[in-house]
Amino acid sequence: MSRAARAVWIAALLGAAGLAADGWRTEPDPRVLDHYRRDIRELQALDARIDGQVMQSRQALVAHYDGIVQTMTDTNTVLARLERVEDLEGPADRERVVSGLGALRASLAEKAALVESFKSENAILRNSVRYFPIAAKRLRDELAASPETQRLAADVNDVLVSVLELNETPSSEEAWSRAQSSIDTLSVLVVPLGMEEDFEVVLRHAQTVVDRGVRVDAMTADILAVPSASDAVAVDTALERAMRDAYRRADHRKIVLFVTLLGAVVGLSVDIILRLRRSAAQERKATARLAEANEILVREKERERELLELKSRFISMTSHEFRTPLAVILSSTELLEAYGERWTPAKRADHFARIKDATAGMEQMLDSILVIGKSDSGKLEYNPVRLDLARWTHHLVDAFRPTLTKSHSLEASIDAALAEACVDEKLLNHIVTNLLSNAVKYSPAGGVVRFAVKRDGDRAVFVVTDDGIGIPAQDQPMLFDSFHRCSNVGHIRGTGLGLAVVKRAIEAHRGELHLASDVGRGTTFTVSIPLGALHELVE
Repeated sequence: MSRAARAVWIAALLGAAGLAADGWRTEPDPRVLDHYRRDIRELQALDARIDGQVMQSRQALVAHYDGIVQTMTDTNTVLARLERVEDLEGPADRERVVSGLGALRASLAEKAALVESFKSENAILRNSVRYFPIAAKRLRDELAASPETQRLAADVNDVLVSVLELNETPSSEEAWSRAQSSIDTLSVLVVPLGMEEDFEVVLRHAQTVVDRGVRVDAMTADILAVPSASDAVAVDTALERAMRDAYRRADHRKIVLFVTLLGAVVGLSVDIILRLRRSAAQERKATARLAEANEILVREKERERELLELKSRFISMTSHEFRTPLAVILSSTELLEAYGERWTPAKRADHFARIKDATAGMEQMLDSILVIGKSDSGKLEYNPVRLDLARWTHHLVDAFRPTLTKSHSLEASIDAALAEACVDEKLLNHIVTNLLSNAVKYSPAGGVVRFAVKRDGDRAVFVVTDDGIGIPAQDQPMLFDSFHRCSNVGHIRGTGLGLAVVKRAIEAHRGELHLASDVGRGTTFTVSIPLGALHELVE
């Protein structure tokens, strides 16, 4: 090797050493991303806690705002830590994160302002809700004591009942109209001498409950609608991109280093060149593995986004679906407490039945959520037992018939040749009960629900047919997703969980599900499950 070639080789090595030292010095620190991620996760948890505390306060489950104040303080502390972006490497990285933090800060500031307004309005509402029944009952009883004012006592009682009902269902326009009408009627009546102040107190608190109840409900919805959760995800995405760009720059420096070393080694020998080629092939494999890892990371981010959307839908659905039965339970309990001794046994039994129905509905929804959660996490247990399927189906039909409305009827055809099967009785009950309930629910005009069970070789086939509203074609691909409801259900109540539970229960049996539906003409579900022990049956 000549001196000139050696000098070129040494210069190339020195240049490569300088690039390597610079690359090691500017290698991104993964602890920076971990630091920000922990704060973002904590901020998301605090944001969800604020929503939960506001909903609890709206339902009068807590009597003070200490928890909300502490959560807001913790949120501001974490947000202040997130705004220290000097650890990020480049100006472009910091600009992206700062922009996302600005949107997040604005969302949290909006939520904080709404929460402060909510606290003031809700405090006034709670005060009137507390004192209104006391003042109204006292005034009613005083008026009822005199024959001349008994009619006036009845008007005061109308205000008391209608305002309390509105407080339990503040979103009901009918309840609001009834309460406002009763207040207006009472306000124009002639007041007995000496009782003007008592009437003024009752009317003022009643009007406060009517006005503030609607306003506080709207504020609660506004707080839950603030996009702080999605803004936090945007900040997380910006941080991820910043760190990815930093790693990309580090990789670029490594590539430059590699090319420089390659140029230096060219002059040494063909043997070294061949080794470098093998090293290049290994580098390409590493790059491919890195690309695969990046693809996996992208899929995980997408899954995380879907889980966040599912959480948001779950919170929105449960807050809505639980509110109605809770309101029924609270309303019936308060009415029983206030008037139970004066009511007839039949009327008391009616309210007890309402409480039981509301509790059963909540229990059924929680059971469905548990089945879906266990299935999604791979922990849904399949426990097959020996079961006389024909007899079991007859019992289920007999138990289901009393739940039908007067406009519905059930035609059942059960094959006696079903004999004994190895199935999970609890999961099978989920399948059949949900399909029959949906057939009735989505046939609002009434009609016949046809239920057939037959044997097909080594399989049991369950067929449920109705003449209801049908399922639009665009909804059928998403029909078995959790919380999905079809576009034509209108005001028919439901959670979007029933068919998701059915699908998971069928999959646990290694069965099959087929759907045929025409909009406005009805739907047919066909479920096929093995009769024999496809899974090992523990004796």
